[in-house]
Amino acid sequence: MKRYLAIATAALPLLGCRFKNEEHGEQQQRIISLSKQYSEILFALGANQDLVAVDLSSTYPPEIKSLPTVGYHRALSPEGIVAVKPTLVLHDNNVGPEHVMRQLEQLKIPMKVFEAKGVDIPSTKALVSEMGGYFRREAQAASLNQKLDADMANALRKANAYSTKPKVLIIHFGRASNIYLTITQASTAGKMIEWRAGRYPSRANEACSNCPRK
Repeated sequence: MKRYLAIATAALPLLGCRFKNEEHGEQQQRIISLSKQYSEILFALGANQDLVAVDLSSTYPPEIKSLPTVGYHRALSPEGIVAVKPTLVLHDNNVGPEHVMRQLEQLKIPMKVFEAKGVDIPSTKALVSEMGGYFRREAQAASLNQKLDADMANALRKANAYSTKPKVLIIHFGRASNIYLTITQASTAGKMIEWRAGRYPSRANEACSNCPRK
């Protein structure tokens, strides 16, 4: 999401989500987000007041680092999640291991998955709108999407002004499995390079044409 939303959130009201309890009246939610996209949008919408924990991949915006973490979203433990006493767990189905998710279901911890995937600009806007509706932040969601459109239009205008396109290769370090991965041209990272007037090499060795050889 950081790759799509360059949005200042300081001016947005931090209005928390609430649920009704017949015995105690209006109570504060305790939300865990296991998706970095969801976490960033919650802050951008000003709906993060009830966010009490996140997974390790949720690192933006900077203030999110003050929240407790419950582990990596693909290597969760039920103990870390239950200890936070959540009333709602948000995840995008990219979570695991499977037996942990089954345990959470057996504990009847409410979980929410949004339909929009947020993997490109249109689906990111759809996700912002969907989450805005769920957390009753429709106006904020509309404003975020308008700014996203304006920012993208500005970025593409600037990219088209360049006469040359440098070759760029991105290597991703997968901290969960301790491996390095080459990000492909068809990925979101490849699209980002294109938006920034760069060119993703068609082959990895093309990017390293000037690299020292052993």
